[in-house]
Amino acid sequence: MKKFIMLIACAVSISLLGGCTSKTEIETVHFNEDAMLTLARAQADELIAGNADKVIAAFDEKMAKAGLDAATLNMMVQNLTTGEYVGFYTADGIVANEFYIAEVIYEYEHNGFKVTLVYNGANEISGLNLNYASIDKPLAADASFEEIAVTIGDLMPLDGVLTLPTDVTNPPVVLLVHGSGPADKNATIAANAPFQDIAHGLANLGIATLRYDKRTYAYPKEMAELGAQLTIQHEVLNDVDAAIDLLLTESQKTNPRAIFVLGHSMGGGLTPAIAVANPEISGIISMAGILDPLFEASYAQNKDIERVAQQGGFDDATTTLVVEQMIKVEEDIAILRSDMSDIPDDQILMGLPAGYQKSTKEFAGINFISDIEVPVLVLQGAKDFQVKATTDYAAWQEALAEYPMATFKLYENLNHLMMPSNGAGDISEYQEKGVVSEDVISDIATFVNSNA
Repeated sequence: MKKFIMLIACAVSISLLGGCTSKTEIETVHFNEDAMLTLARAQADELIAGNADKVIAAFDEKMAKAGLDAATLNMMVQNLTTGEYVGFYTADGIVANEFYIAEVIYEYEHNGFKVTLVYNGANEISGLNLNYASIDKPLAADASFEEIAVTIGDLMPLDGVLTLPTDVTNPPVVLLVHGSGPADKNATIAANAPFQDIAHGLANLGIATLRYDKRTYAYPKEMAELGAQLTIQHEVLNDVDAAIDLLLTESQKTNPRAIFVLGHSMGGGLTPAIAVANPEISGIISMAGILDPLFEASYAQNKDIERVAQQGGFDDATTTLVVEQMIKVEEDIAILRSDMSDIPDDQILMGLPAGYQKSTKEFAGINFISDIEVPVLVLQGAKDFQVKATTDYAAWQEALAEYPMATFKLYENLNHLMMPSNGAGDISEYQEKGVVSEDVISDIATFVNSNA
C-alpha cells in the first residue's frame, strides 16, 4: 500500500493540481492579499499537522472531483518532510488574474517543504502543489573546494552553484542534469542531496561541477501556465544549452574544452540528444538513465504496481483502483507508441499532456545514440527499482555494443540515487539519509580525467 501511495505522491508534485481557464475567459479578481496569505498559512499549517481533511474541505468542485482523500494527502506530506521539524520559514503570495497563488515554506532537519495553494475568487482551493524547498544556507567550502553562486539564463533566470576544487587551475567541469519532476540544485529527495554529494566528491578529486535549480522547481506557476504547450525543451533542454553556453563563454574558472554532461534518470536519457546538439562537449555520463521515452519507464512502474495488486499486496479498495487505472494506462500506452501526429496536444496520456509526451518521444536517447561522437559512461545500480538493470541498462549496452568509446559500470547494491539500498525496493528507501557511493564518484572522475 505504501509504495502505491508514494508513487501517486511523486506524480502530484510534478505540477499544480486543478484546472486553469483559457486566456479569453480570464477576468481579474480583487483579493485582500493579507487575508489570503493568512488563510494559506493556516491551511498549510493544517497540512503539516496531519489534518488534510480540513484542507480538502476547502477544495473547489473540480479539485473535489479529482478524488484525493485525506489519508493519501497526509501520506504525501509525510513523504516530503524528513527529520525533525524546525519551524515556519517563509510565506509569500501573488495575484494572477482570477487566482491568488500562495507559497508557504517550512524548514525540517533535512530539507525544506513547500506548499503551493491556488485560490479562486470564492477563496476555494483550485490548485495544490507539494514539493521540497531550498532553505538558504551559506555556500559550502572547505580546504579542497569553494562554491560560487551563478545564474543560468536571462529570462526567468535560474540559481546555480559552480563548485571549484582549490589549487586546480581551469579544471574540467561536469554539468549536472536532473531527472523528471521539479528539483532544486541539489536534486533533493527526502533526506538526500545526490547532486551535492557528486559536486563535493568530484571537487575533492580535482573536478568542477555546475548544478542549478530545475525550471519546473524555480517557476512552477509559469510552467503550469504553459499547460499543453509545455515540452521537454522548456523543462530541461533550453537550460542545459544555456548552462553549456555559460561554461563555454562566460566562466573563466573552468576549462571550456573539457565540459562533460551528467544526466540522472530522465536527464541521463537526454544526454545523447544533448551531445548531438552541443558538439563542443567532451563526453556524456548517463546515471540510471533511460534510452526510451519517459512514458515507457512510467508504464513499467505501473506494471510493477499491477503485479503487486495481482499478488494480493494491497487491500481490496486499492486493488480495485489499480485495476481500473490499468485499463486507462493500457489504452494510453498504445496511443503513445503509435504515430501521434493526429493526437491533440491537450489530450492527457499517462497523466501528462500529449504535447509533452510527444516531446519526450522526440528527444528520447534512442533516437540520437547512433549520432554521438563523444565518449560515453553509463552508470547503473543493480538495486534500482525505477530504472532496471535487466532492461534499461541492457538497452544502453545493446545500443553501444559496437561503439569503442563507451564504458559501462554496474554497481551491485546501489539504488536509483546511486546510494546503498536497504532492500526495501520502493521509494521508502529515499527517506533514509544516504550518500552517493564513493565508487561512483571515483569512476566519474576517472572517466573525466581520461577524456579531458
